[in-house]
Amino acid sequence: KKGLVDKSLDFELRSLPFRKSDKRNDLDVARSYMGVGECYLAKKEFQTALRYLDSALVLQKQKIPAGLYAETASVYLLKAQCRAGQSNFSAAQGLVDSALLACGFKTGRYDEVLSPPQLLESLGYKGELYYLQYRNSGSEDYLNASLQQYNEAAAAIRHFRNTLLESESKATISYQFR
Repeated sequence: KKGLVDKSLDFELRSLPFRKSDKRNDLDVARSYMGVGECYLAKKEFQTALRYLDSALVLQKQKIPAGLYAETASVYLLKAQCRAGQSNFSAAQGLVDSALLACGFKTGRYDEVLSPPQLLESLGYKGELYYLQYRNSGSEDYLNASLQQYNEAAAAIRHFRNTLLESESKATISYQFR
């Protein structure tokens, strides 16, 4: 795995100057920064990862001021993983909350979500963070919060599954009556 991470990092770093040469490619540059940050996260070089992820967020916010963007949610999740790797769980929780907002999520309101995959990943990771805090502290409050997050993720999965099934049913019925 280490060899693949190093190759990925080398590729991302070499592609960065080419992507930066065209100002219309700011979101591609942000993707490269995100890729570099993800590689440094895999190498457990958290400070370096955070620096690149912050650069990705700056570019994303310039291009998409509302911040509602799937890749923005992904960057926040990667930053959360860095902070958790540094045992800064409260900062990690705040970053996961930012990822949820970037998905367009408001508690219990799945119909406004722009990016279901990132939403589900964020909810699951938030549950994982609470569980890590439970394991570190033994506090039942963290265990209960973890369970609550996993229940929220399960509710979201049910919503998206049912929405998909409903859409497929409507498509099938409309096709039959052509």
